[in-house]
Amino acid sequence: MAKKKKKDKQRRHQLKKSRQGQARRPHKKYTQLFDVDEDEDEDYYESAVPDNAFGPPVAQDGYRIVGPAQAMADYAKPLFDNADDEDFDKIFSFAQLCWNLVLLQDKDPDEFEKQKKKIAEDMDVSDTEWMIDMMMERFHAMFPYAGKSPGFYVRERVIDIEEFEPFDEKSLNIGNVIIPPDEDEIRLSQELVKLSDNLYGPEEDESEESAQDWMGEITACYAKWCHEKGISDDLVDHFAYAVSSFLDFLYNYHGELPSDDISAISEFMRVHFIRKVWSPASEKSVMPAALKLFMRYLDEKNIVDGARDNIKIIESEEKAFVRNLKLYTDPTSKGG
Repeated sequence: MAKKKKKDKQRRHQLKKSRQGQARRPHKKYTQLFDVDEDEDEDYYESAVPDNAFGPPVAQDGYRIVGPAQAMADYAKPLFDNADDEDFDKIFSFAQLCWNLVLLQDKDPDEFEKQKKKIAEDMDVSDTEWMIDMMMERFHAMFPYAGKSPGFYVRERVIDIEEFEPFDEKSLNIGNVIIPPDEDEIRLSQELVKLSDNLYGPEEDESEESAQDWMGEITACYAKWCHEKGISDDLVDHFAYAVSSFLDFLYNYHGELPSDDISAISEFMRVHFIRKVWSPASEKSVMPAALKLFMRYLDEKNIVDGARDNIKIIESEEKAFVRNLKLYTDPTSKGG
């Protein structure tokens, strides 16, 4: 058990290090699904990811640029509509089979017919053949470049375009009454100091579980504070989700916890939250307001002195965030 625990910690440590701003080649499990040639020239992967800290653009030439997981989630969207949670794995597997089936169609027509029949029989659903044909048509509409060029990222034509408006922070009407920190928040403030000291020290691996617990607790306390400030339940849920996503990004990709100077905010707002967090654009639009309130919360509760200074960074990135979110939602627009 001790050896297994040590190996698990080493694996998590290596994973965290690999996430810190580095572009990664596709994992082997994606090579069949997305028709990637592992022997392809390394220069492709260098050219596929622009030379900047934020990775690929959110959209290019009228297409949304997504990773394989996001592409599959977008592709399977009609199957998830009105589906029960327990059907998630079954639906996702079916979408993967349909994806691979399309890629097989031109390469081996005989095998294609054989596999299509097998999928229809295995699914044991009355309208399976219709569903397969529908998903194949959807594939051709969304991913005309799939299988024609290697690479981890996928060019996706958006056919389920959302309409949304940027979130209006003035609708919050939050007062300036200060709510003193409670016992949990005082404890979390003290724990943050210890965790921050150990991030790159000899106890780094041991502190990872504690850091995850801390992020969960601080998000819950922030949500409670939002309620006390009079924010509606629906908005509090969206705010907490945005903050939780930010904390995960900050820790897993940059090995950091909240401080009075978070330079990674720009990367999170311009690209990461838009491309890698799964939620409707209308819900994503609240993220800048959620982050600003979170910095105000950290400062008001004396959890991070000077946390409000980060609000200037958030405000400086808001226009770029809205533009990129609009462009990601509808790549044929100009995002402005």
